[in-house]
Amino acid sequence: MHRSVGFPKSNAHLNCSSCKHKRCKGCGIKCAPVPLTKVQLKHILQSFDKNGDCRLSKQELKNALDYIGSHFPNWRASRALNRTDGNKDGYISEDEMDDLVDYVWQCGEMVFFFSKEKHIPTSLKADRDAIVSLFKRCDVNKDGRLSKDEVKAGFRLLQSRFPNYRAQRAFKVADENGDGYISESELDELVKYVLECYEGNIQLRLIN
Repeated sequence: MHRSVGFPKSNAHLNCSSCKHKRCKGCGIKCAPVPLTKVQLKHILQSFDKNGDCRLSKQELKNALDYIGSHFPNWRASRALNRTDGNKDGYISEDEMDDLVDYVWQCGEMVFFFSKEKHIPTSLKADRDAIVSLFKRCDVNKDGRLSKDEVKAGFRLLQSRFPNYRAQRAFKVADENGDGYISESELDELVKYVLECYEGNIQLRLIN
């Protein structure tokens, strides 16, 4: 698990490990990722309790997840609340904070959403390459781009129970120019979406 964007200024020393970047002043800009411990992660999450009520609302949680690099912070915040809000009051309390940290940490280990940079572990790079290869096999007319039907076929290969829904969501995320196709330049966003959807079991789904 890594961190590649600036921590709050009061904790800038946590972000930078002997950073020699000329413009790095307390890590006010992006620099090389450094290991992020659970203690540090908990501190970051707690720092987004802006009203000081010792709990995190969905919006505060979304802001925190966006800050640490989630590609889908709103969706991830909803998932986190569903998993860790034990009393279902719509907030993450102090008693539930450790469960939240465990969930976020687990997501970081599985899908590496903590870094928007290109510092990708070997295991994750292999998964990404396999996903790209799978979707390229679905490009039946070999035009170098994926139609909605071709993306849907890819999700079928990934054993999705709702391939049409997944394809529609994928296009909202990855079809940046809105032309109705996923081009080579947009493929990376499709891969990120797939990794978000199938956290922890993507390797099993790639066996087909």
